[in-house]
Amino acid sequence: MIYREYLVMRKGLAWYAGAVLVLAVISLVPFRVGGVSLDGADIAFTSGVFAGLFAWIFGVALGNGSREAARVLWVLPTERWKLALQVIAVDLAGTTVAFAFEYAITLVVVALISLHFRTEIHGVRGADIMLALALTYATYGWGALVGMCGRRIAYSGLVAAPALAIWLTVAESPSRIGAILRVPIVANPFAVFNTTIAIRSWEQQRYAIDRVSSSMHWLGTTWEMPVLFAIAAATCTLTVVLWQRAQVIS
Repeated sequence: MIYREYLVMRKGLAWYAGAVLVLAVISLVPFRVGGVSLDGADIAFTSGVFAGLFAWIFGVALGNGSREAARVLWVLPTERWKLALQVIAVDLAGTTVAFAFEYAITLVVVALISLHFRTEIHGVRGADIMLALALTYATYGWGALVGMCGRRIAYSGLVAAPALAIWLTVAESPSRIGAILRVPIVANPFAVFNTTIAIRSWEQQRYAIDRVSSSMHWLGTTWEMPVLFAIAAATCTLTVVLWQRAQVIS
């Protein structure tokens, strides 16, 4: 199963790389402006979003793996949790490669643009890169957890990202349900990352921020990254625990 997951991940990365390259070429064709000023945080954010989509799609591996391969895999003299961690390791490694590739391609596009137009990149920070990468890991973790919980439905893990987005949207409303959903909102990686962006923009422009960002203002610029990594660790741990206890689906 581990080798199968490796092959699936390799094929997925090939398709992902092809799609990113096509988008990169398309983005260069209509470029007709006289100068560009880019923020390093925006490049990291874009890379995180694309890699997050990749992680969202491949975050269903454990849930689906329990349907077929487990019938043979679970009778082997190997502890389940070790097998589960190996699958997660392969998926997270692939997600990291996807993020690095997207980031590198973005820099190449900027370099090509700079050959014809004045282009500036400012505010490049390693912390922004790690923050965006933490978002992809947390997205993967939720996909894996939802896929494991709903493993009787093929690819149920794909529900995770839309559900997180809906949770964030409803939590921003002034209704009672919005107030209830804001209580555990710190477990939503989209909300944590959105709060980071909102707080930075608020500090620069002093505009009104939404209710979710206000409720998590305590994150500041210090806790968002640890919280995202904690979400990834917690969801992956719960996924492994559930995978240990799951029964083979006939």
